Amino acid sequence: MKTCKACGLSKPEDDFYFADKKRGYRFGKCKPCHKSKSRQWQVDNPERFKFLTARYQQKLKGLHPVDPNITRSGNWIGASACMLCGHPDNLCWDHNHANGKGRGILCHGCNVGMADIEKNLDWYARAVRYIKTDGESENKKLL
Repeated sequence: MKTCKACGLSKPEDDFYFADKKRGYRFGKCKPCHKSKSRQWQVDNPERFKFLTARYQQKLKGLHPVDPNITRSGNWIGASACMLCGHPDNLCWDHNHANGKGRGILCHGCNVGMADIEKNLDWYARAVRYIKTDGESENKKLL
């Protein structure tokens, strides 16, 4: 148990963010108090917050090249739906993790699914073949 320096309540250590995860040090304020203080700082320091956000976005652009047609909120200009499922919300720019090249616009769910498929491509290819054969394969003889 640890006591929050802001609200004075005793809470489990999991309710405090890590200050240094390697050493196991945690901040003195619990997560709700920490978030509240952080949001208040953003309101009190809009210019500094805007600068730090822009700097962080530039850092991300260096790691994952962003298409110029993507708005700051992450939505693609002209895109109205996911290219896989047609869902209109939470659109994001899908990119190949190996080479960083963009592939298209997907909803968050499909984008996460694509990452899983990339990791298990052989299994998914076998699964698609299995579905297409309607279960009629030589393996059925073994049953």
